[in-house]
Amino acid sequence: AIALAPEVPQLHTRLALNEIAVGNSERAILGLESVLDGEVDTMEHAVLLGLIYLRQRNYDQALAIAEKLRLHHPTNPFGPNLAGAARWGQGDETAARSSFEAAITLDGDYAPAHINIAKLDMRGGQYGTAEARLLGLVDRNIGGNEPLVALANLAERRENFAAAITWLERVRLTLENRRQIEIQLIDLHIRAGNHHEAIDLARKLEAAFPEDLPVIEALGRAAVSLGDIEMALLKYRRMAELAWDSPTKLNWIATLQQQAGDSEGAYRTLWRTVTIEPTYLPAQVSLVRYDASRGLFARALERAET
Repeated sequence: AIALAPEVPQLHTRLALNEIAVGNSERAILGLESVLDGEVDTMEHAVLLGLIYLRQRNYDQALAIAEKLRLHHPTNPFGPNLAGAARWGQGDETAARSSFEAAITLDGDYAPAHINIAKLDMRGGQYGTAEARLLGLVDRNIGGNEPLVALANLAERRENFAAAITWLERVRLTLENRRQIEIQLIDLHIRAGNHHEAIDLARKLEAAFPEDLPVIEALGRAAVSLGDIEMALLKYRRMAELAWDSPTKLNWIATLQQQAGDSEGAYRTLWRTVTIEPTYLPAQVSLVRYDASRGLFARALERAET
C-alpha cells in the first residue's frame, strides 16, 4: 500500500506501529526516518519516532527529533517536552525542567509537561509542590488518568497507601483493560497490610488471565504476604510450566521460588534454564552458589571453571 501511495502518512504510521507490536523496533525506526527525510507531513511520525528513541534510551537521537519539531512545529509543546525527557534521561534535571516549562509556556494545559515537572519535584522531595500541580490538573479535568496515577505514585512514596489505593481505584473504574492497574493495586494492598484484599483481587485477576505470568506472580506475592507459602509455590511451579522455553523468565521464577523457601524447586528450575541455554550466565552463577551452599564444592568449582 505504501508503494502505491507513499504520500499517505497514515500508512507509514500503521506500518511502524505493526513493526513495534511484533518487536521490530529497528525496522519501524528505519521506516519513520525515511518519512522524515521526505516530503510527507512529519509531525505524527516525529512523535512516534521520538517516543521509540526514549524507550531505547537513545537520548541524542530523541533530542535531534525534538530540534526538528522546534524548527517545523514551533508552537507544538511535544517538542520541548520530548527534549526535557531526553535531558532527564541524560541526567541533566535542570535542563529537563527548563524544557518542560517551555512546553507549558506554549500550552498551559499540556498535561505531560506538568506531570514531568511534578515527577522532578517528587525526586527532590518537594511532595507538596508536586501534589498541588497534579491536583490542579485533576480539578481542571486535564490529562485523563495520568495525573491520578502520578498522585497514586506520590502517595505511595509518602507511604500513604490508603490514598494511593483510592487514586488507583478511580483510574480502575475508567478502564476496560484493568490488568496492569490491578497488579499495582495488589502490591499496594500487600504493602498496606490488606492481605485478604490482595489475595481476593489476585484470584479474580488470575481467573481473567490464567496464563499471564505477571498476574500469576502477583497472586504468588499475595499468597506469601498472607502466609500461604504452599499456594505461592504452587503458583510459581505453574509459572515455570508456562515459561518452559524462556531462560530469562525461568531464572526470574527460580529467584521467586528461592525467596519463598523452595530451594529444591529453584534448583530444578535453574537446571531447566541452563538445559535450554547452557551459556545463560545468571543461572549458571546461581547454580554455583547453590552447590557451594550445599557443600558440593567440587561441582561448584567445576561449573565455575566452565
